[in-house]
Amino acid sequence: MLAPPKKQEGVEELANLEEQTAQLEKELSIKERETLDVLKELESTKKVIADLRLKIQNEAAGTFSISEETDQAEAPIAEPEEKQPENAESDVDMGVLDEHLQQIPGSSVLKELEQAKANLNRATSDLAAIRASVDSLRNDIAKEKVLVERCPEKVCSNTTQISSLEDELDRTTQKLQTLRDLQRRREDPSDIFIEIKKLTSELEQLRNAANEVEIGSYYVGC
Repeated sequence: MLAPPKKQEGVEELANLEEQTAQLEKELSIKERETLDVLKELESTKKVIADLRLKIQNEAAGTFSISEETDQAEAPIAEPEEKQPENAESDVDMGVLDEHLQQIPGSSVLKELEQAKANLNRATSDLAAIRASVDSLRNDIAKEKVLVERCPEKVCSNTTQISSLEDELDRTTQKLQTLRDLQRRREDPSDIFIEIKKLTSELEQLRNAANEVEIGSYYVGC
């Protein structure tokens, strides 16, 4: 009985497919965790942006409120009989506004806002890449599962085919042995003939010996 190499290959192929499927499922789980991390980062970034917007609105409202209070405080100081030029009043208002704007950390707010936007864009890009990777992994897992489901049928078919070939090989071996036995039997008669000739020769020798004994006895009697 010969070893079934095809059957062994089918079993190894099935084991490899199962191992690849497990690896893909593991990678999919990792990608899903990464997706959750990205979503958390997106939520955090959205919160930062909302806080920044609220901070900007509050600071802007405070700036205009301070400007109005300053205008109201400086108005009585001006002498009524002295006429101020129109552009002079505008210069005072702009100067006060610029002074208060310089006191507001606007540059840091803008930097934080730009950083939040950059983080949001990066998180969105990472999320898109992770989703694409997850979809690809899911497709690969689906294909692997189909192959795994088909593989037992293939192994079963190969096993049946191998068993049939083994039976045919056994029958062929038996036929060959039978032919060899027949050939030996055809060659054996020559050996039998030789044995018969040998026995015939011995019998002839015995007969001759018996005749010689009889003849010797005859001459002795005479």
